[in-house]
Amino acid sequence: DGLDIVREIVARLPEWTTQVNAGTIGNENTAASVDTAPANSYCYMEVDDSHPALIQSWLDGTNEELGVQFVESRKDISGRDRFVKLLIEHK
Repeated sequence: DGLDIVREIVARLPEWTTQVNAGTIGNENTAASVDTAPANSYCYMEVDDSHPALIQSWLDGTNEELGVQFVESRKDISGRDRFVKLLIEHK
C-alpha cells in the first residue's frame, strides 16, 4: 500500500513532538521542567492521493495507543486528496 514510511513517521511523532515541546532538540538548556505536560501538536503531511483514506482507517479507533489521530484531509490544487492533518496527543 506504500505506507511503510508514513507508518514509521506517525509512530515516531509523539516522541519527536514531545522533544520539540520540551525544548530538548538542539538546545539542552531550554528543557521544560519535569512536571510540565507538553501541549498537543499537529502534523501536516503531503502523501500520495490514495493514502488519506488508508491513513484515516488505520488511525481511527484501531491505534489509540499511538497517541495520533486523523483530523482531516485536504485537496491539492488539482482537487486530489493530497494532505493529511494529524493530532498528536501528549498525556
